[in-house]
Amino acid sequence: MDTERKIGQFIGFFMSLVMGFVFSLVNSLLSGHFEITSWLVSFGVSFVLALIIGRIVPMGKIDRGIHKKIKSKPAAVIVSGFVSNLIYSPLMTAAMTYLMITLALHNMNGSIAILRNQKTIIQTSYSQLVAEYKGTDSNNTERLEEIQKSLSEMDGTMKGIQQQINGIEKSKPDMKESMIRSEIMNCIIGLFLCIIMQPIGQKLAFMIFIGKKQSKPETD
Repeated sequence: MDTERKIGQFIGFFMSLVMGFVFSLVNSLLSGHFEITSWLVSFGVSFVLALIIGRIVPMGKIDRGIHKKIKSKPAAVIVSGFVSNLIYSPLMTAAMTYLMITLALHNMNGSIAILRNQKTIIQTSYSQLVAEYKGTDSNNTERLEEIQKSLSEMDGTMKGIQQQINGIEKSKPDMKESMIRSEIMNCIIGLFLCIIMQPIGQKLAFMIFIGKKQSKPETD
């Protein structure tokens, strides 16, 4: 494998790692339901997706072409960053947002199912106590008071559970809204990442591969 190809692959790996890390973190925070496990899954998916994009799209050749056509180095860096961001950000953001929202909805629906199950259990006991209350002798005031107290506590508990269910339902993220917000945010962040981090990746690649190549004659 020639040095130029190694440099291109290293830059692709470096940018995939950086953008995957930052984008997954941003999307996790924007979802409003940050969880370490979900973030790690998102990071893994985004990193692999960025690697695939880097394999398909010859970013090294595109970058060199831009620098050849634009003589001003700062302008070339900005244009190269803009092009890289245009290639990476939209697809990565769409994939990660869909993943994060899907995971968040799955967890929230799971929580709702647990709460509804708890409410059903309490409702069953509530119905049994109501039946017992109706069948209890009116002279047995002590037992009637106990049942009334239990029914009141159960009723309060069920209302509390329903409030939790309503709260989770209201906080469910909207896929379309989250997608638009994430695309805008990640495109802005991605542009700065590409402009700042891509030159750093290039310098590291040159130090690793060009530096090694130049040092060989001195060690012979």
